[in-house]
Amino acid sequence: MGAGASVDSSKEEEETKKGKEADGVRKEVLAKRGSKFDFSCKVKSDLDNSLTFLADVARFLSDSSDEVKDTPELRQMLVKGCSRVRQTLNTFRKDQVFTVLERHTEQDRLHARMIGSDSDFGDNDKEKGEDVKRNRRKSQQHLRDMIHAYSDIRPDLHEIVHNNFSITPHTSIKKSLKQNASRVMMARRMSKQIQKRRSKRFSGLDSITEQRLGALAGRVSKADWNLDIFHVNDACGGFVLPFLGIQIFRVTNILNQYKISIPVLEEFLETIHLGYKKSNPYHNATHGADVMYTMHCFFKHSSRLQNLTMPDMLAALLAACVHDYKHDGRNNTFHKITSSNLAMRYNDRSPLENMHASEAFNVLQSDTCNILKNLTKEDYLNVRKNMIRMILATDMASHFNHVADFRSKLKAEHHSGEQMIPHNMALDMALHAADISNAVKCTKLYKRWANAVMEEFFQQGDDEKSRGMSPVAMFDRDAADMKKSQHGFIDFIVKPTFELWGEFLFELRDTFDRNLEMNRALEWGDWKASAKGQWGSEAKV
Repeated sequence: MGAGASVDSSKEEEETKKGKEADGVRKEVLAKRGSKFDFSCKVKSDLDNSLTFLADVARFLSDSSDEVKDTPELRQMLVKGCSRVRQTLNTFRKDQVFTVLERHTEQDRLHARMIGSDSDFGDNDKEKGEDVKRNRRKSQQHLRDMIHAYSDIRPDLHEIVHNNFSITPHTSIKKSLKQNASRVMMARRMSKQIQKRRSKRFSGLDSITEQRLGALAGRVSKADWNLDIFHVNDACGGFVLPFLGIQIFRVTNILNQYKISIPVLEEFLETIHLGYKKSNPYHNATHGADVMYTMHCFFKHSSRLQNLTMPDMLAALLAACVHDYKHDGRNNTFHKITSSNLAMRYNDRSPLENMHASEAFNVLQSDTCNILKNLTKEDYLNVRKNMIRMILATDMASHFNHVADFRSKLKAEHHSGEQMIPHNMALDMALHAADISNAVKCTKLYKRWANAVMEEFFQQGDDEKSRGMSPVAMFDRDAADMKKSQHGFIDFIVKPTFELWGEFLFELRDTFDRNLEMNRALEWGDWKASAKGQWGSEAKV
């Protein structure tokens, strides 16, 4: 009995001794890490003291009543120097330096509460049994779960977090399961928000297609004037208008400014795209996309257009996008002469342009396509007014009046030395110039557009012949002179317009002049009108 009690007593003494040794090692580890816990607090305190001292020095130096014997230049220099130092320290204090320090500090606390690794405590920790090891594994897994949840919410932190989790969320290891569940719900909500900013049509493609579209998106962001719109159309599977529209709205920050979700924007753009008549050789979705992209180039390169407001830019891009929406391939003169439904509805006053604007706003009334729903009432009314006016200004019947008014305003600017052109006139001229800009593009693009527009003229001429009418020579495929019609269009329409527009948008004036000169020099000697009904098999826009 006594011998047994003696043995039990000695065992208890050994266990107590081991426990004290383990406590000593634990305290030593915590002491080593504890020096880091208060580091950020110490730096903050030092900064506060330094800022207070510098403020006192600056106040003393700027006090005109003191008796310090110095020169005014020295006094001013010291005041300025102290001010700069204070500004630097304040900037340092406001930056995320302390956030990083606090995260490192919290990391040390987390590791200390998990009792570190086996190497920290040697054999003593290994003798504590399986319960301690299981608790440590649970704590470590808890830490990893929190970091995983945090990474779901902030995917960019994957580039920051190292394998040893050197930067962790600013949280305690003892957060409840309820709070972790809250993080998971937040991650899911963020995932839904991310989905709203993804394109259904242009995501999930094969790697080669994604690379091609990525390269084209880069050129769109730079507003490359030589971008081949037909190549873009082929690369994105024939949906050039939605692709360019999404890229342009991203680059111009319109998406963020008006909280437009990608699915709604894409639905709107695809509706407009499909509303353009595919069988039209010229007035099709590719033309709408080309005019919208040209407008984007104007805004990107023009210092004067960049001074306009965000609603003005939104109105200009949307007007360019829809300016020929549901065009039937016939001009206004045809509609008036034949007394079409459009001519009757709009009383022969720009029937096509009125229809384009009206039909576009019908699309915008739909909830699935209403990209303007987050605009204020005032901004919406301004956007609508600008869009309607700009679209109506694309009627070629008003071309010479617009050019004459713009020329007079430019002359007034030269005499006064001040900017005299109102933003409404600049926007109208921008869309009109973009609409007739084919001849100031590179020759390859110009020739393709010229062939397309002539074919559309010929199709109208064929229709007029079938009605017993006599088409003008330019619309008659059997009598048209390509050289004469194109040279005349450049000399009397395009050149006078872009001489003025180049003076306003001087950043692209040399490009306009160079391309216009090359395209005007074309002789069209090898040109031949396509046979009736053969356009679709010989050419494609």
